[in-house]
Amino acid sequence: MALQRDTRYPGRWTTGNAAHPQGAFKNRTAPGSLDGSYIEQDWANDWDGFFARLMTVAGMTANGTIDTATASQYYDALLAAMPGRLIGTQKITASGTYTPTPGMKICRVRGAGGGGGSGGSAATAAGTYTVTGGGACGGYSEGWFTAAQIGASIAVVIGSAGTAGASTPTNGGSGGATSIAALMNIPGGGGGIAVAATPNASPALSSGGSPGAVPTGGSIVNMAGNPGDYGLGTTTGGLTVSGRGGSGPLGAGGFSTSLSVAASGSGFGAGGSGAVTPSSFAARTGAAGTAGVLIIEEFA
Repeated sequence: MALQRDTRYPGRWTTGNAAHPQGAFKNRTAPGSLDGSYIEQDWANDWDGFFARLMTVAGMTANGTIDTATASQYYDALLAAMPGRLIGTQKITASGTYTPTPGMKICRVRGAGGGGGSGGSAATAAGTYTVTGGGACGGYSEGWFTAAQIGASIAVVIGSAGTAGASTPTNGGSGGATSIAALMNIPGGGGGIAVAATPNASPALSSGGSPGAVPTGGSIVNMAGNPGDYGLGTTTGGLTVSGRGGSGPLGAGGFSTSLSVAASGSGFGAGGSGAVTPSSFAARTGAAGTAGVLIIEEFA
């Protein structure tokens, strides 16, 4: 309240202090005494003006219902009148529609495209081996969008995970693109490449998946995904390791391996690691990437 009660009504209010700068309520010294605090039109209107201002700024009209502890229009007006307040977070992991939380004025969107899968490693005869590279991670984008840009709802697509290359062998599948209608597009990562068996006496180098194009629409950052690491094999008696899957801000790529099967990544938009087939082993499949995501933080 703006009214300075201790000077407007001297003696009826305590002198203003740190706890009550405008003066605190004061009891009468005895029944019938006229030295206690009382409420006049100015002070009552001063107090009421605060609540009226809340309603005006919030753009609300009084509903005629008395406020209670469980339903308060004044409280709702206070929240609505506070700009910049976080009112919700939505994590979208399936294609469909994004519908903003009521009261959203602006939102920060973070998203990843789907991660690529790795290629399968061929079966080996005695004296040969196979190693493949990892899948690339999906791109990453981050930006701000207003309620007007989003509208009442908007179509979203979540990039699918790149498939694991079969033991035929075949290349890993590319991850799908994540998008918010025409506002933001985040390409997925490429799949790792399958290769034929290599003689033990020869080194091997197999390509990982290539990153997709740079995303579009992010006002903060648009970043292409990291490629999958190469699969590497040295000559007889050396080390053979598959390529690690590409990692991004929202997901970690599958780990490299020397003897075990390929590993999928974790989180969102990560690439699967490559596979290794030692000498005289059956073919092995690659590993799938992980799907993309949209994480939307909504502010009033």
